[in-house]
Amino acid sequence: MVASISLDARQYELFGTLSIYYLLLVLDFSRCHPGVSIWKLALLGLITTAGLLTHFYFAILISGAGFYLMTRTLSGISKNSDGGESAHSISPCRLLCFGGVTLAGILLFLVINPEFLNSFSNQRSQSVPYSISGLVTRIGKTVRCLAGFFVYPKELIVLFLGLASVAVLPLGYYWKSIQQAFRNHPSILRPGCGWFLATLSGWYGGWTILLFLSFITPGMGGRYLSPFWPMFSLGLTALLYRAGLHRSSRMAPLLVLYLALGAGGLWYGYRQDPERQPLPALEAHWLLVDSVQRGCLPRVTWNLEKDLAVYACSQDDILSASAEWSSHLPEESDFMPQSRCITLLRKAC
Repeated sequence: MVASISLDARQYELFGTLSIYYLLLVLDFSRCHPGVSIWKLALLGLITTAGLLTHFYFAILISGAGFYLMTRTLSGISKNSDGGESAHSISPCRLLCFGGVTLAGILLFLVINPEFLNSFSNQRSQSVPYSISGLVTRIGKTVRCLAGFFVYPKELIVLFLGLASVAVLPLGYYWKSIQQAFRNHPSILRPGCGWFLATLSGWYGGWTILLFLSFITPGMGGRYLSPFWPMFSLGLTALLYRAGLHRSSRMAPLLVLYLALGAGGLWYGYRQDPERQPLPALEAHWLLVDSVQRGCLPRVTWNLEKDLAVYACSQDDILSASAEWSSHLPEESDFMPQSRCITLLRKAC
């Protein structure tokens, strides 16, 4: 196998995993214990670089974490100027350390991937013009994407949205008790992690959706929200527990509803999804792949035979080094260069 290394990692599972580690480090960094660990600062910078290499949406998390730390720092300065003390404030020195490490991680990312800035100009040249019909389509796609995390298939999404809307109504009845619980009981995640995770999930999800609805980014799917769901789930759990809504008498109906919808969706998907059907064996002695992207090549070659020869390179290399692979073509085959060749290769692979 011939493969070159791509500098843009597109594994969205890795994107979500790095986001979780990043948030844990930020939460640890925000604790008001004395001293700053050099090793944790270095790890924070490396995860910043790795996250940006995985997806540029990681910058939304960085900005949200920076805004959170800055707010706590300014809150502490304001209370100190009034003669009070804040147990949850962050010193300006720690904020500067965070900013310096973040800047170092961003610079290292640009050194590793200097062509990143060119992707913005390429994306603008391929952007879709704004239209009302396009906006309606994107809104519908966003709603299906968010609801699709809870239920599958799409036919159950409307039912889920209706039942979830009805389930939210009792929260108004318990609103005063919820407010009182927040005042009297500490969060199970400290310091203020429930609010932090819930707020940052809204920050990330809001900006991701806004960029898509503004026709700035082209795609919306569950993979783009991979950092959102862990933050949303943990933050919501912490807030509900803190408000006393973990009692079985209040949560049991919602739990039964969700389990019923989830079980029905999984069974439907198992029985109806054509993608779950086994793929036929590839009747070929070798395979030519016109992409070496990390998100494409492993998926293409995952279920191939072990002794199958694979030639993987970029589309430009296919045309410039055709002699290395065209000899494997059957004698009755014709080699067609340029765009027709690429089109046929895509269909074949």
